Parts: sequence; structure tokens; C-alpha cells
Amino acid sequence: CISSVVLTIALNSQATVTWMPYLSIACVVIYVIGHAIGPSPIPYVVTTEMFRQSSRSAAFMVAGSVHWLSNFTVGMVFPFMEKGLNAYCFIIFSAVCLVTVIYIYLVIPETKNKTFLEITHILAKRNGVKLEEDLDLYKRSSTLESELKQTVL
Repeated sequence: CISSVVLTIALNSQATVTWMPYLSIACVVIYVIGHAIGPSPIPYVVTTEMFRQSSRSAAFMVAGSVHWLSNFTVGMVFPFMEKGLNAYCFIIFSAVCLVTVIYIYLVIPETKNKTFLEITHILAKRNGVKLEEDLDLYKRSSTLESELKQTVL
């Protein structure tokens, strides 16, 4: 998000400041690296953590298709955006990045150190879905985990 705003400022100041082209290149490199280690692999990680094995292949297909369709759309639309907005076209990317960060913070649950059943129950609770068939399995796995912890300690 920040590199897009700085890139906009750098592109607007290139005519007056001699070192601004270098800052522009650095912002582009930071944006690409940030995208590669940040939002780019998210569809595949989220799919693995939030879908059951039986529906995971279909979810992978949808997530991958949406991801690459989005990349294709950005590649096709960007020349027109750049022509119409000049250097300010990166502000749109910054706004989309900010909205994505807010969405992830508010909607996507934290899955660190949680079992698949715990994640399933968190998502079911958020969506108002009852999972009675998994409730016994969830209770048994929680009991086994607590017994294992007691045995280890």
C-alpha cells in the first residue's frame, strides 16, 4: 500500500528531483516482492486451510482461476488507467490494497496453531451453520489433545 503511494509521489516529482527515478524503481521492486510473498499465494493457503479434502480440489480450481483472471484483468486494464490517470493510477492499487487488508483483518480468521476442526467450527459459527456431525469428533479430538498434553507434561 505504502509503496504505491510513494511511487505516485516519485513519479510526479521525477522532473524536479534527479534521484526520483531510482526511488520509483525501488518502489516497484518493493511492490512486486510484497505481492509475491503477501497476497499472491493467499488463495492457495486459504484453500488448504478452510476446505475439506472432499471439496478442496474444486476450491483450488476456483481460487486459482479467480487469481489469474484478476491478474489478467489488471494487465489488460492498466494501460488505459495509466493513460487516463497518469501517475495517479497507483492510488487505485493502494486503495484496493488497503480494502484487502481491512477485509482480511475483519473477516478471515486466525488459523495459527488451530486444527482443521477448530477452523471449521470458527467458520461455521461466523456463518451461522450448525455442524452436529462434527461436534462429537471435535470433542473427542479436544479430549485426546488434552490427554496427550497431560501425558507429555
